[in-house]
Amino acid sequence: MTEDEKNKSIKIKLTIEPASALARGKIINQAALLESVMDIYISRHFSKEPIRQLEMIELILSSSRITFENKRQVFKFLVDKYEPEFAKRNKSYANDLDTLNRQRNIFAHYPLNVAIEANELFEKHRTISFIKFKNATALEIYNEKKIDQYLKLFNKMITQIIELIEKQPDTPSPSPTT
Repeated sequence: MTEDEKNKSIKIKLTIEPASALARGKIINQAALLESVMDIYISRHFSKEPIRQLEMIELILSSSRITFENKRQVFKFLVDKYEPEFAKRNKSYANDLDTLNRQRNIFAHYPLNVAIEANELFEKHRTISFIKFKNATALEIYNEKKIDQYLKLFNKMITQIIELIEKQPDTPSPSPTT
């Protein structure tokens, strides 16, 4: 490696890496919050007792036993069955959750592209890219506008789920034997 290449490599670390770390942090933080509100919605559906809700979250939902994708499927089933007005009003909610799950996985698992060309693109267009290895190599490219759009979508979904939680009754439904 020549001295010029070493200097460019150092410059990459001072530009792309902090920008990608900030973007990763924002996306992953919002994904964790979205997952938490889905956990709350699901647990409240199955029990109105706070201690049982907490146990469900601790033992099942907020563990490695259930993935985000599995929670998304359970949440979708419950919403489609028990909240049909919400599903009708928010036709894209299931696709939005799928999109957000894919973005969460990209930001959490894909390596940052630190090639010299990536640094030049960052300097010119403020883009960062992650490398996708699946049957071939591809780049997932992001600029601030695209990242902000995903953050807004996370916030929209989190807000909508919180509204659903607030609508859930605090008292148990009557048992079938009553």
